[in-house]
Amino acid sequence: MEGSNLYWTKSTNTSTSTESTIVKVGGQSLKIAASGAVEDEVVKKTFSSNQDLSAFERIGFWIYADRLATSTATTTQLLSFSYRDTGGTETTSTISFQEEDRWQYQEITLTSTAADKDAISYIQFRIDFNNLGAINFYIDQIRAYDDTERTAEMFVGQDGSLIVFGRGGVEIGRADGSSN
Repeated sequence: MEGSNLYWTKSTNTSTSTESTIVKVGGQSLKIAASGAVEDEVVKKTFSSNQDLSAFERIGFWIYADRLATSTATTTQLLSFSYRDTGGTETTSTISFQEEDRWQYQEITLTSTAADKDAISYIQFRIDFNNLGAINFYIDQIRAYDDTERTAEMFVGQDGSLIVFGRGGVEIGRADGSSN
């Protein structure tokens, strides 16, 4: 997300910046800082020309929250992701955080109606909490892809950890087919 804060607009009570220490892929992530009365504030990327995502079924990205508002991590929903087609349809998906201070991969299923994703004018993250103190969110590697793609990732994260994941799972074996 190198230089990503240059292309995102924000509401009054939030701030955005390019982060270089809390990063999942590459050298930078987008940091969204929220505190106080921020419910329904948005951080939005408006495209200079409409984006045709009709060939894709999913948007995926890495996301991180430096703290949670409750102790119930799997139900902690602090943020939503939306995209809007110029035909007027805005589609919103909630993001439930599993843990604080840990990256998680988030997949958003795009609508199956091609007309609702053939002229995307913006994507945005909406803050869904109010007066819970300061929470920082970090977003990295936003991308669109097709369900039929054979996708997998293998890379070394910023902290030096080897990250391997696949859409249907991960199997590690030897090229000669043996189990040793």
